[in-house]
Amino acid sequence: MNRYRLRGSKAQNYVYGKYKARNTQLGLDRDGVEEPITFGHDRVEYGRINEKNALAKFIIVKKIVPDFILSEQDRERFVYEDYYKSDKGSVDISATPDGVINTDGCLEIKCPDTGKSCFVNGFPEQYICQVVMQQMVINKQDNDYDIKYTYFLGWTPWEYKLWMYERNLEFEEYVDAALVEYAKALLDGGKVKPKPKDYKKVIADAISKIKLINKGE
Repeated sequence: MNRYRLRGSKAQNYVYGKYKARNTQLGLDRDGVEEPITFGHDRVEYGRINEKNALAKFIIVKKIVPDFILSEQDRERFVYEDYYKSDKGSVDISATPDGVINTDGCLEIKCPDTGKSCFVNGFPEQYICQVVMQQMVINKQDNDYDIKYTYFLGWTPWEYKLWMYERNLEFEEYVDAALVEYAKALLDGGKVKPKPKDYKKVIADAISKIKLINKGE
């Protein structure tokens, strides 16, 4: 019996092939290949170092301290087992948000190495599926959490932007369907559609509902 795990950090590839074509990612997952990060060790370290500064900004602005934070990210915090099962095996899904707030909220932090500007085109669409998958993983488990919103913080040393993503059940169902299609193909040895139907419009509609609630230096 095969067992696979889909991680929230690759949600954009599973759902619509943002950085890696869906069927290419599918083949890698099926073969158990974990590709190395290709955009440079320095950028990874930049993000890790500055997440602490971003978190400090969040605490100052919102006067909220998340229940668990960055130090625990060396392991997957939430895993929903048997998300999809068949006679050929099972697929788990997992997520590790940067923090959980009380029992109903998440925090996700991104520190783009883009100079002074921070996500100048608005909420970065490449992360919306990750945010949704985090909420899905946590809410599908039998636990005390009922995630209704995610704070999404973009931070550079010169600027920050804080968005509020309120749980969007319609878009969540869209992501869920794409993930189920992906998980089924993973177990069956088949392929998925290169792109889900109307994905650009659906994602744009979901992003239009996200609120920018704070920004500054």
